[in-house]
Amino acid sequence: MQEVLEFLKKCGTYYLATVEGDQPRVQHMRGKENSNEAGRNH
Repeated sequence: MQEVLEFLKKCGTYYLATVEGDQPRVQHMRGKENSNEAGRNH
């Protein structure tokens, strides 16, 4: 998990695509320096 968090911090902004029912959803995410906040939607 730590390796994944480090990777996301280095990426900066990235996108998470999901499906809600039959509707696609895409959210932009930002890696944070504080691993407790990494991946939160902002």
